[in-house]
Amino acid sequence: MVLTTLGRAAARAGPLARVAAQTPPSALEVPSSIGAVRSFADYDWNMGVPGSRIRNPDPQGYNDVAPGMGFKWWALMLTSGACFVWGNTYDLSRGVNIAIGLFGPNAPM
Repeated sequence: MVLTTLGRAAARAGPLARVAAQTPPSALEVPSSIGAVRSFADYDWNMGVPGSRIRNPDPQGYNDVAPGMGFKWWALMLTSGACFVWGNTYDLSRGVNIAIGLFGPNAPM
């Protein structure tokens, strides 16, 4: 840390620091566009990544960006969601409230 402080102090007091201090601020380079550059905003990503040799061989027949999951996938999602909801209704049918929570009886307090 001391070496960094001494090095910076030497750089500020050195001969190049005097030359840099004389440069007017208007001579500094200004970026041509401020903000985000929207490159490839209207690009069809189903065709592949720009600059890559890997391409989608059948862009009309297969959507590589958002592929369809099919009937089996949605059947699995609906069944798992229904089982989750139905499994949690067990406590509602009992006279005694069973509310052991997420961690069970050894829940951290």
